[in-house]
Amino acid sequence: MAHVEAAEFHATVYDICRLIPHGRVTSYGHIARLAGYPAHSRMVGAAMRLLGPSNAVPWQRVLSSSGAISPRGDDGGGARAQAERLRGEGVEVIEPPGISAYRVSLAPAAGYAWFPATLAEARGEAPEEPAAEDEDEDEDEAAPAVKEEHPEPDGAVQVKEEEKDGGQRSGQQRATAGVKREQEEQGGRSGLRRSARRR
Repeated sequence: MAHVEAAEFHATVYDICRLIPHGRVTSYGHIARLAGYPAHSRMVGAAMRLLGPSNAVPWQRVLSSSGAISPRGDDGGGARAQAERLRGEGVEVIEPPGISAYRVSLAPAAGYAWFPATLAEARGEAPEEPAAEDEDEDEDEAAPAVKEEHPEPDGAVQVKEEEKDGGQRSGQQRATAGVKREQEEQGGRSGLRRSARRR
């Protein structure tokens, strides 16, 4: 586990909490990830407990990963105060009957969840775009040749192959190719298939 300087970590956590928009919520774990310490969600909770009731950090917007308002061991007074603050921001706080835990839906459809992918996104900074490559550069470098397979007669393919070699075939090579072509034509379709497999 990485060593974390508590004062520096708490300052980072509070700075991130100040980025959470009015009427939105996030989790302790997400704050820890944005701070660069994804395994330190409990330390985020500890930082929140250090805050007094009158401060500029919107602590009420930070919940458990399930959306539950964490109990504070004060007979529910802190959880009720957090629920009331969230309701004051227009957040729907659910209080299931028979269960003392207040909860906020973190489903995207509810519209309360705030989970930016990066700290830069949380700050509203534009993501860095990769440098655009010059499209005209390397124009002469063609993509690797792709072997075209067409259901053409073998003779047409043979002509293409002859054209590819720039007419460098000897008369003997051309004659041998012609004989093979005749044999395959006499052999029917199966001869064409065998020929295609040999290439």
